[in-house]
Amino acid sequence: MRVLWFTNTPSMAMSRIANTFNVGGSWIEAMEQEMVKFGDVELGIVFPYKSKEARHFTVDDHPVNYYMVPKYPIGKWGRFFKRVTSQTEPRQALKDFEDAINAFQPDLIMYFGTESTYGLLTSSVSIPSLVWFQGNLTVYHKKWYTEMPWLRTFLNERPFDILNGQSDLHKYLLYGKKVKEEQILFENAQNFIGRTDWDRRLVSIMAPQAKYFHCEEPMRETFMQEKWKPNPGRNKIVLVSTIRESPYKGLETVYQSCRLLESVVQRPVEWRIVGVHPDSSYGRMARKVSNVSSSESPVKLLGFKSGEELTNELKRADIYVHPSHIDNSPNSVCEAMVMGLPIVSTNVGGIPSLLIDRHEGLLVQNGDPYAMAGAILEFIEDFDLAIKMGENARRRGLKRHDAGVICSHLLGIYRKILHKD
Repeated sequence: MRVLWFTNTPSMAMSRIANTFNVGGSWIEAMEQEMVKFGDVELGIVFPYKSKEARHFTVDDHPVNYYMVPKYPIGKWGRFFKRVTSQTEPRQALKDFEDAINAFQPDLIMYFGTESTYGLLTSSVSIPSLVWFQGNLTVYHKKWYTEMPWLRTFLNERPFDILNGQSDLHKYLLYGKKVKEEQILFENAQNFIGRTDWDRRLVSIMAPQAKYFHCEEPMRETFMQEKWKPNPGRNKIVLVSTIRESPYKGLETVYQSCRLLESVVQRPVEWRIVGVHPDSSYGRMARKVSNVSSSESPVKLLGFKSGEELTNELKRADIYVHPSHIDNSPNSVCEAMVMGLPIVSTNVGGIPSLLIDRHEGLLVQNGDPYAMAGAILEFIEDFDLAIKMGENARRRGLKRHDAGVICSHLLGIYRKILHKD
């Protein structure tokens, strides 16, 4: 069968675009590496990228057809206007997407995520399709300013970011428009694939006409191969979190929880945040809301890390903490699980489907720094319990994220949709 994926990542085509082989860069890449081992699938991948024209190419002897589509608008002034007016991707991209479909002639199309413009193809393309549910903009938009009021965050923005269309408010307005596009996808899509009770329930309400299939996601090999070990004899507690620069990710809860921990823990606490740049407006706003200065806080913002760098951060930590106000199945939690770290996470979205409370980690109410600090303290005071829960999480994670089993199951779903079983 010929299957065409629409993704937001070049996946393994990065080696051709940037002359760097990005193996292990994303879970989609991990799945691509496994999927090409199955001889009964011809795979094509369409992805948007900052290029001036659409391109079709292959990479060495790798049996995948790549279709790179420009991100519109192409010129810097067009992109500037798009940012300051919080516009979604221009519809002209749809023609490039349709050209890729016509060139590849797939039997089945799979769209990764519901947030991208290519999801609008579900209303016009009649080829059987499947949407891989990742997050949900409709709910995320509702949770955007849960703990960080929009006016307070806006008043703490840098004037340059406001004038350049890069303020958080601009992103929030853009999300509101993308929500409308997402709803078009839910109205038209006939098949969804997901992995949590949360996404299954959302599909049942937002797309009652659609079928829902359960399938897990593979993890990057660098995490599957490594195992966390305790760091005995250290005179401080090291916590780590991996989040994005969005207000619903709970960075302000991190600052507040850390301050509470410092008042009761005898050893110094260091909380390392991957995914937030040290000079980001999000970090500055989270500190303002929490009445914390950057100079006095033990919270360290590390910016983006590669898979290997993140693995090392997890290995040197004592506890992984996930503070988000909403999430479906965050890869960061799954990565910590397969490595066997003790985990404290908010009990939101699809996370209860990933992690069994008090067996594989501790789940707490989101936006509650007292409960989060208390759960972390519980692990600090009984670290044998923390280690045991981490081991339980690792056993489940390694079984759940086996790439071979996942791709075999995914092929079965393809066949059901195409009535080949």
